[in-house]
Amino acid sequence: METHLIEVQLDEEEGALAAVARVLASASLNISGFCVDRQCARFLSDRPRQAEEALSLAGFRPSTTRVAELRLDDRPGELARFCEALAARGVRIEHGFGLAAGGLGRIYIRVDDLRRAAPVFDARGKGPLVAHAGLGRI
Repeated sequence: METHLIEVQLDEEEGALAAVARVLASASLNISGFCVDRQCARFLSDRPRQAEEALSLAGFRPSTTRVAELRLDDRPGELARFCEALAARGVRIEHGFGLAAGGLGRIYIRVDDLRRAAPVFDARGKGPLVAHAGLGRI
């Protein structure tokens, strides 16, 4: 399974996020995660083409990128160790967000060099990964 991040620019007005979410709901697209700030909403979807099409037809200008899903231990310093390991390999995180529940943290990230990041994903990841789709390993 591949995971994609759909990004949509938002107007700074009431209901902007609701309008985007309604478009996705009307297209029967599930949102498995999201993050938002004043100017942009990012949604996780396993059906990116359909999401892009629905949003485009509604007048939005979405962009889509593939992201890695990684599970880390939920303990102090784990995110720092993970980011330090990526930095030590010369890997830059372009997008990222996550949450922790049930003893595991789940993060979604896009890195600038998946091949250099793969050993870090392998060493630090816990449980099933959706991290190596771009390398042919899941």
